[in-house]
Amino acid sequence: MNTGNFEKMMQRMLKHFNETVADVRSRLSMEEKGTRLIDKIKKYIHQHYCENLQLSDLSERFNFSVGYLSTLFSRETGMTFKEYITMLWIERAKQEMINSDKCIYEICEQLGYNNLEHFSRIFKKIVRCSPSVYRQRHGEAKSCF
Repeated sequence: MNTGNFEKMMQRMLKHFNETVADVRSRLSMEEKGTRLIDKIKKYIHQHYCENLQLSDLSERFNFSVGYLSTLFSRETGMTFKEYITMLWIERAKQEMINSDKCIYEICEQLGYNNLEHFSRIFKKIVRCSPSVYRQRHGEAKSCF
């Protein structure tokens, strides 16, 4: 191989390497942006979880399509938007049951649930016991359904 061919080959390899590095940087930048976006969305959710948030609300607020946010949210958090909201509600309800003497129906209303039966069913499905049993085991005995 002569010197001219070798230099051309090295230039092609260097060009390919630089393109690959630029592609990797671009992908990492997109992933970082996705992570930052989800962090902003999670912060917003934690501030407004009692307002019956829908993914379409977040889509409008953050100017992204519902499909994109849904996919990004699932990828970044490991759960769907609805699962995330439900887990947040349940965790907040558990904290309230342990740290307050509010009736379960009051906690339910405070969290934005309008249907105590539905709340209790979801709670039992996730926590594996009813809200009143959870409270008896972990906090105040007051349930006043």
